[in-house]
Amino acid sequence: MILSPTFVAKLLYRGESEAGIGTVCGKLLRWDHDLAQPLTNIVDSTGIYFRPDLRHLDRGAEQMDIGQFELDEYVFGSTGAAALCRRAILDDIAVEGEFFDEQFFAYREDADLARRAQLRGWARACTRRKLLPGMCDASLLSAASNFLYEINWHSIKNRFLMRAKNIGWPLYARCFLPTSFRDAQVMGYCRLADRKLASALVAVWKLRADLSRKRQIIQSRRQVSDRQLCACFRRTPAAVPFSPAAKPIGESW
Repeated sequence: MILSPTFVAKLLYRGESEAGIGTVCGKLLRWDHDLAQPLTNIVDSTGIYFRPDLRHLDRGAEQMDIGQFELDEYVFGSTGAAALCRRAILDDIAVEGEFFDEQFFAYREDADLARRAQLRGWARACTRRKLLPGMCDASLLSAASNFLYEINWHSIKNRFLMRAKNIGWPLYARCFLPTSFRDAQVMGYCRLADRKLASALVAVWKLRADLSRKRQIIQSRRQVSDRQLCACFRRTPAAVPFSPAAKPIGESW
């Protein structure tokens, strides 16, 4: 990441504007050092959103930046590439002393954090008004193809880890059909494209005791109902509503 000189200051200003905001993210653009002009105007992320099939994506990814992301909004989550977090949220949503779930190892851990923060009622603000962007190195994306198996393995594993801990039954029932269709695609890929990936599902099964314990902790502390969360699972990356639960005011970030 390469941050503009005012990136952190502007995130901090936005975060301090409301006590209920737990994390803040900015507009991230792709950076490609192989080009004569490395900074591109291709959006990498303006926050995370979840679809009804429980898949999460980066808002605006691959779009040309033509000023369509210039307003401050509430988003479902902040991408882990460059997020500013209030200390209070770290303490509030940690499970057994872990902020990021270490069983994820890599991929989706920022989305898992966003799910836990949503259940506790924290807001995620994406601030872009007059904000110079952070820049994400696009060369890492091409390098990722060199270890595609590892990416897919952890991605599959973590998809089910995140669901097992965080989703309530009413929300799961509402998302059952699109989620089942997506699961069938994942299973089909494991069976037809690379059968070794099926071991990711075995890894989830072996962690079932840990998942059950973590789920009980997370669900017992939730302050937001599934009915409220349903409005956030959309096919398009629209801004999300925010109704903060009672939160302690944290001063440090």
